[in-house]
Amino acid sequence: MRELELALFLFLAVLPAGGSHNVARQPTLLASSTEVRDGSGAGSQRLIEIGRAEPRSTSQIGDQALADHDAPNAEIVMEDPVDARHVAYLLFSCMILSAVLFAMTQTSLGLVAPYTLLAVENIVAVFVAVMMYQALDDITDQILDLSSRTLSACIHAVFWLVVCAFVAWQVRGRGRSLDVCCACGSHFVSFFSLHAALLTQEHYFSSSLALCFGGIVFAIAILTVLSLLGYFVKRSMGVLPGNPSVGISTREIQDTNAEWLENVDDVENHFAGMVCSVMCTMFVRFLILDRYPHFDGIQPGDTALHSASHRIALLCYSAALVILTLCVMPLLSKMIDGERYILRRLAGFFKVLLTLSVAWSFLLWGQWEIYERHFHWSPMFARLVFSGICTVVLISGIFVVALLLSGRSRFVGVHALALITGFAWEENFNHSLDVVLIGHPSKHLWKLAIAFGVALIILPIWAAYLKPLTTNLDKLEGRHDKSSSENA
Repeated sequence: MRELELALFLFLAVLPAGGSHNVARQPTLLASSTEVRDGSGAGSQRLIEIGRAEPRSTSQIGDQALADHDAPNAEIVMEDPVDARHVAYLLFSCMILSAVLFAMTQTSLGLVAPYTLLAVENIVAVFVAVMMYQALDDITDQILDLSSRTLSACIHAVFWLVVCAFVAWQVRGRGRSLDVCCACGSHFVSFFSLHAALLTQEHYFSSSLALCFGGIVFAIAILTVLSLLGYFVKRSMGVLPGNPSVGISTREIQDTNAEWLENVDDVENHFAGMVCSVMCTMFVRFLILDRYPHFDGIQPGDTALHSASHRIALLCYSAALVILTLCVMPLLSKMIDGERYILRRLAGFFKVLLTLSVAWSFLLWGQWEIYERHFHWSPMFARLVFSGICTVVLISGIFVVALLLSGRSRFVGVHALALITGFAWEENFNHSLDVVLIGHPSKHLWKLAIAFGVALIILPIWAAYLKPLTTNLDKLEGRHDKSSSENA
């Protein structure tokens, strides 16, 4: 019976009604009203009547807790319309864009489906790599000063490069393990090298334009030394072309070592290409602004510091890079397919350099145009809008790349678009964590724990189900190009 009476009380408590106030606790209804802004944000208001039935006496209910139930006299405050707009935009964009991307993975139109899978695979890898980099970067900023962080970041980047090569050596010859390790490792180590490059350039080479250019030369010299050191290590291991090590007599082992060499060379190219691309992009921004643009991540919401001429100049630089990449890619492809190892390495480095340069120039232009000019009033909404724009550009770009381009130009286009999109969406995730954990004493440790947790969930799925779908894309592209030429 008590359960039935409790249910009846709850039912009566939510019935709306009006009446006069009675201080002596008579069975009347209390009504309160509050003004609430509607979700449109236009400032219109409406009244909401909130009624509540007076609880019965203890002799009727038999429960002292219910007799002590008080009316909610505090005003009800609706959520900020801007927050509602964020959720609506995010849900709408995710539903529409995810449906379009899924349809693209199922189409039989040219190579749209495999290159869509390649783009998604790269977006996932970039997202996880940037997430780990952001978490570790925040912790480093809290512990060390600028000079100590610079040295630590450089050592950290080289350390992870060596670790990636060592792990790749251990998993060579184990199916797709080598491809998975180096595909994710290349993004991972490249963002650590980006961190080291930005800190070094800002701390030592940002006082003048000439010194900033000298920093690029200095970075190239250091990268050359590291490449030579890696070359001699590989030579001593006997994995270089034409230099088989003692004891390797079977063709299978030689092929396994050659596959390891190709994958590790790609990781090194991403490591070096990221350093040079971001330093060159910052140099161009220095040239445009006539001051060093101190880079501390994409931080919208501040007062716009760049004029229309600045934004147009950076956009023109991005367009020029795209044209340059399309022009030189056939030559780089011939060098990559050649016999000389040194030329292959140089061509691979410049391919990565151009790809990343296009991506960074567009990302930093988006910071100026979208974040500062149009949506400076809402940092979170600015990130959401820019991410949506990047995804729409990705979808359109996949059709252009798959249907109009050929050879390695397709890979370059997809990798650049995926890097832009993955980085843009990770900025939403990182900013959301910053807002949720604001004021928390262990904010940076929480971010690191969340990053590791997300990576432990995503990476196994990515490695087991997504990466194998794009491993043989080279062979698929070759068959498609051959059939297209025969039909022509």
